[in-house]
Amino acid sequence: MKTIPLSQIAPFPRDVQKGGATSSEKNKELMEACQQFESLFLNILLKQMRKTVPDSGFIPRSMERDIYESMFDEVIAQKTASTDGFGLAEMIYRQLIQKSGNKNP
Repeated sequence: MKTIPLSQIAPFPRDVQKGGATSSEKNKELMEACQQFESLFLNILLKQMRKTVPDSGFIPRSMERDIYESMFDEVIAQKTASTDGFGLAEMIYRQLIQKSGNKNP
């Protein structure tokens, strides 16, 4: 499998200071992106965790139940990511700031 360098996919470090946005606006956008990534990760984690729980049969399996559980997992993941629940977003943010050479997080 051929590996593509990250700089070719997302040239973040070179583009941090370009454009009309200030550094603090870019940092805020970066933190929001990191929180969205954490939310996505937590959503996948919750879905996989739910698969390990045996079905009791108390509430029958249905499309409605699956939709509800999916929506519930998504909201829990979003709330957890936005309230510094796991800290994954903060770690990713610090790493990207460090890689970009920006010393003002």
